[in-house]
Amino acid sequence: MPNSSRNIKIDSDCVTNFKKMAEDLHLRAAQWAGLFVQYELDFLKRDFLYFSKNTDLAYKYLTQKYKKESNLESYSIRMNQELIDDLMIWCKGYKIDKAMFIEYALKSAYERVGVTTDSAEERNIKRHDLMPLYLLEHSFTERLSLKKRRNVFRERLLIKDDLIPDDFKREMNVKVDGRRKSTTK
Repeated sequence: MPNSSRNIKIDSDCVTNFKKMAEDLHLRAAQWAGLFVQYELDFLKRDFLYFSKNTDLAYKYLTQKYKKESNLESYSIRMNQELIDDLMIWCKGYKIDKAMFIEYALKSAYERVGVTTDSAEERNIKRHDLMPLYLLEHSFTERLSLKKRRNVFRERLLIKDDLIPDDFKREMNVKVDGRRKSTTK
């Protein structure tokens, strides 16, 4: 199935760091972004029993928080239709915003590789053309254990209702401590 470009609004820092990683490794950023999204989606499919789904309230809270705290920038990613369909199904099932999941996948990729502003000279690499190999080798030592990877996924994309601030619950007219916010004055 042919790939097509999708514009997704994600955090500009994430876009910058991912592009830097792709440039350092001499990768085509748009195509590799789709592969990293597929990699994280496969992780969710394989270990889905370990994750509880977000509630409607948690979904609203996370998306609102994400939009407020992020400096969103449009970023083009090459994905095939099958990946797009899978992403929509799993994000809808777990009540995770698609843009948040894609940002999580890209952030996980560049954190694993270790994107920094260090040059080859600062890393004591004798030949600059060896920088991609150095970064890839470093990424293998920085891989998270399965348990840590699950915890990172939970921390970034899933939240329990008891962790949602009471102010947000009141704003959404939801019970706080067993009491419903009064709508009459």
